[in-house]
Amino acid sequence: MSKRKALRMKYEGDLLPNGKKSVRTKTFQGIVPETDVDALKKVVEAFDSLTKKKATAAEVVEVMDLI
Repeated sequence: MSKRKALRMKYEGDLLPNGKKSVRTKTFQGIVPETDVDALKKVVEAFDSLTKKKATAAEVVEVMDLI
């Protein structure tokens, strides 16, 4: 079985005409499947330290092929 992992960071975007805030995402694919949560948190903190707008959320996406 093949496993893939990605890190998705979400950022608050501009105000839309309907009054809601848009959400921008940045996904980093090819994360080593065995990477632990603490290491990923450090990556998120490192990226946040380099950007003007801080991430509003960070998600780990795991995909496992069953067949």
